Amino acid sequence: MILVEEKRDHRTSTQCSCGGTADLRTGSHVFNIGQKKITLQNVPHFYCEYCEKAIFGPGIDPTSILRYAYLHNLSRIDWNKRDSYL
Repeated sequence: MILVEEKRDHRTSTQCSCGGTADLRTGSHVFNIGQKKITLQNVPHFYCEYCEKAIFGPGIDPTSILRYAYLHNLSRIDWNKRDSYL
């Protein structure tokens, strides 16, 4: 068995699909799920100023925490506390 050290991604920007540059930020992002709006707070994401698009990098999958918020009728949920929700 070969042990490989986990690779950490320390990018501060990435290429956006519009051709612009998306910079790393931590902040809130609003998701529309059915008729509900759920605000995910303190989530790291890349944001393109040109097209105003948020891009979630590898390791950032908001699906589970959004499902929890939807099922528990929450309109806001904190990414930093995701382990206590799941």
